[in-house]
Amino acid sequence: MGVPQGSVIGPVLANLFLHYCFDKWMTMHHPEIPFERYADDTICYCRTKYEADTLNAELRKRFAQCKLKLNEEKTRIVYCKDNRRRGPYDQISFDFLGYTFRPRKTMNKSQHKAFTRFLPAISNKSKKKIKDEIMMELNVTLARWAKAKYKHFRRKPLTAAYKWLGEIACRSPMFYHWQLGIYPKNVTCY
Repeated sequence: MGVPQGSVIGPVLANLFLHYCFDKWMTMHHPEIPFERYADDTICYCRTKYEADTLNAELRKRFAQCKLKLNEEKTRIVYCKDNRRRGPYDQISFDFLGYTFRPRKTMNKSQHKAFTRFLPAISNKSKKKIKDEIMMELNVTLARWAKAKYKHFRRKPLTAAYKWLGEIACRSPMFYHWQLGIYPKNVTCY
């Protein structure tokens, strides 16, 4: 019936199920369609919309036979729009493994011409995660600095320095990450 989200056994079971339910089935029934799968995220490279629609319908049947369901929010057909593929289509980007694939301007260095290609770059979700992590590390560094700089924090736990920094952050957010709302631990400014 499933496993809890984020459980240790979840990725192992997903790989076992999908190896037989998807990987082997694709190799036998659609060897002409290349695909990439990482855990439960998969991309299939179809040449035409008809091929993509047909594969989508077949995969839904196959997964139903294996008592699995496709994620309706993530499962979609994306048009890899670039200079050679210029047709109109609603979906022209997707996220996979922390990257956003979409049409991007690039330069042909030998001809010095700009053109459009379907390329990856770091996703906004990954950027935010990295930025938040760096900012939280900066707050830890500031708390350690305060503990070393001011005598009255030296014998107190680090949380006292965090509380003091939090009061300053709420009163006068002098650092850019405080202005963005990334305050020291357990601090909420109103």
